[in-house]
Amino acid sequence: MPASGSGDGPQSVGEELRDRNAAWYATLLGAFVSSRREKDKSLLALSTAGIGLPVTLATTIGIPSVWIALLYAFALAAFLVAIFAAIRLFDLDASHVEALLRELRKAPAKKLRATDRLLFLSFAVGVVLSRSVPRMRLPGSIALRRRPA
Repeated sequence: MPASGSGDGPQSVGEELRDRNAAWYATLLGAFVSSRREKDKSLLALSTAGIGLPVTLATTIGIPSVWIALLYAFALAAFLVAIFAAIRLFDLDASHVEALLRELRKAPAKKLRATDRLLFLSFAVGVVLSRSVPRMRLPGSIALRRRPA
């Protein structure tokens, strides 16, 4: 036990404060990484489910024109790109954390940001294209009507 007046009191308070700050920072960093990973997992799950949307629309509404078929194809392609980007993002994330732990200077931060943007953009394009198909009324196409109850 340090004697009072030996000068160890302020140093131990400083060390305690530094330890608290380090613990606070670690908690915030863990929460940040977890929330980012959850977002990526959610987009992966939604993109996987999104593949079923154009397929379901094609089988229920049909494909009345080449333009609709192209929209279906582009929506499927956008969701597939989102799926592959999410999987790549998980791999890059692990590499990034490993590089930071090893204190390497070449952590793939730029690749992470670019892949994250690709994931979100391709998912958004897939949603917009899938959503626009049922709303299109092309010449010669039949609009869906609700059956009277």
